[in-house]
Order: sequence, then structure tokens, then C-alpha cells
Amino acid sequence: MTHAAGTELRDISKIETHLHLEGSLTEQRLVALASKHQSSLLEKGPDAAAQLYNFETFTGFLNAYKVCCEHLKTPEDYRQLTAELLQRLADQHCVYAEILFTPSICPRFGLPAREVIEAVLETGREGQPRGIQVRWIFDTVRQWGADPCWQTLEWALQYRDHGVVGLCIGGDEASQPARVFRDVFESAEKAGLHRSAHAGEICDARSVWHAIEELRAERIGHGVHALEDPLLVDYLIRHSLPLEISITSNFRTGAVDKDCVHPILEINRRGIPFTLNSDDPGLFRTSLQREWELAAGILGWFPEQFVELVRRTLRYTFLTEDEREQIRAILGDG
Repeated sequence: MTHAAGTELRDISKIETHLHLEGSLTEQRLVALASKHQSSLLEKGPDAAAQLYNFETFTGFLNAYKVCCEHLKTPEDYRQLTAELLQRLADQHCVYAEILFTPSICPRFGLPAREVIEAVLETGREGQPRGIQVRWIFDTVRQWGADPCWQTLEWALQYRDHGVVGLCIGGDEASQPARVFRDVFESAEKAGLHRSAHAGEICDARSVWHAIEELRAERIGHGVHALEDPLLVDYLIRHSLPLEISITSNFRTGAVDKDCVHPILEINRRGIPFTLNSDDPGLFRTSLQREWELAAGILGWFPEQFVELVRRTLRYTFLTEDEREQIRAILGDG
């Protein structure tokens, strides 16, 4: 055997830092919601959800994501989605997760944002008895511009005492330059919120520089194209600024050619900090456990390397040091 098997990885305590709530919607749950709300998806045949999830491009992914969000029509839908995600995380021995949630979707589809936010956060607090602690990063959609981003910041600050620790920007990386959101992220930093940004996923290394320089990002979502710039690689290493790697996601969106070895091999070889994540596990038909198995195959890692990965990932979380100590105690490192 040249790397760890899935059975060896299953019982290792895990941490995840890049995981979208809305993207955790499974095909089965989408079909159930379509039936509940009598949506037009039902008219497209029994395989409509499966076909929607069979995208091979970033545009196809964005379309599937949009359809999923359109089917989340009530606070209760969000509550159930959150509960199901927490259970799946607990089943994988994930002890801590920072989950991305995009509240600006709510007013776009006519939902009461605060009711949805409170349903999600309340359900998140219920995860602790399952053995998982969560914090929330409020995500905003780049192609929608700065105004919803300002509103997202307002919500994040309003609910920061309820587990919200950061602000992130996702969506179509190529649609708007980072400088459009500079003032929002500067305000977030001044208010004490952490910042992350999707960058270097479908765009080149300059996008990562912009996320760092314009948005003061502390973590980079994906960032696989950072390898194109040796100066950026050196910066990431020197500043311990991690890339949030999601292997299946990158292949499914076309960010990485499916016939190529995933860049995590070179990222690890060069010593660039990274975390390992499932991103949108429902849409990508994956899980954190599955991403670990894929990484084991690519990197040739054994269980001890994944235990060390978890320790490193904890350092990159948006927790306070006291909170990290509590997680270390759960991991057995306290």
C-alpha cells in the first residue's frame, strides 16, 4: 500500500474551512424541495436534478448553484439544510467547521433575510451535541456588486455574537475587480472581522494578489493558479497564508483540467500552506472524507500526515487562541 486507505482516515478527527451551506444541497434534497414547492424542475423529467448536477464547466456550476438557491424558499428549508449538513459532518468525525453562508441570496429570491439567518445560526448551535462546533463566514456574490456586499457586512456585524467570524467574496471571480469591494473589506477588517476570498480559481495569479492587496484576505479560496507566480508562492509561504484546496471542485468546474494531476501535489511540494475541503459537497457529490481519500492518492500520505494537516488547519481557522485550545483538547493535543 502506497497511501492511507479510506478506512484508516475515517476515524481521524477533521476540520473544514471552506464549505458552502447552499452548495451542500444534495440531488435528493433538491428533488424533495421541488416536490414540496411544486417547481418547474419536476416538469423536466425524473432525471432533471441529476442532469443539473452533471456540469463540467464553471458556468454550469453557477447555474446549478442558482437553481439550488431558488428552491430554498423558507427559513425552515434553510434550517433543514443546515441540520443535514451538520449531521453529515458529524458522521465524518469533523469536530470543527467554518461554513460559508450567503444571506444576500434571500432578498434576491424574496425571503426574509433575518429570519433565514437566525434559523441557520440557531441550527448551527444545535450541532455541538453532535460533537461538531461551527462558526459562520458570511459570503457575498462578486457578480452582484458592492451594495449586497455592504448589506452582508451589516448582517455579519449584527450577528457576530452568534458565531459569525468573517466576510468572504465568492461567485464569478472574473466578473468584477477586487477593488470594487475594497472599502467593504477594509471596514470589515477595522470592525475585527476576518476576511477570505475566492481567487486564483478560474483566474490567474494576479487575482490572488488582488485578494491579498485589495481585500486583505487571510485565506484564499482555491488559489490553484497561485503556482504561476514564484513571487506569490514565496509570499504565501513567508506569510503563512493558506490556500483552501478542494480537489473535486476544481476538476468539476474546469478550474483544473481533469486529465492533469491536481496542483495540490506541487502546492504541497513547494511548502505552500493549505487546508483540504469539500467546498460544495452536494453539488460536487463529494465529502470531506472523499477529499481526504483523493489527497491520499495524489500525495501518497498516510494517516499521520492527515493528523498533522488537521493541526495545521486549526492554526488557520478564524477562532481565538482560547477557542483553538478547546479544539486541541478535543483532538487530544491539549
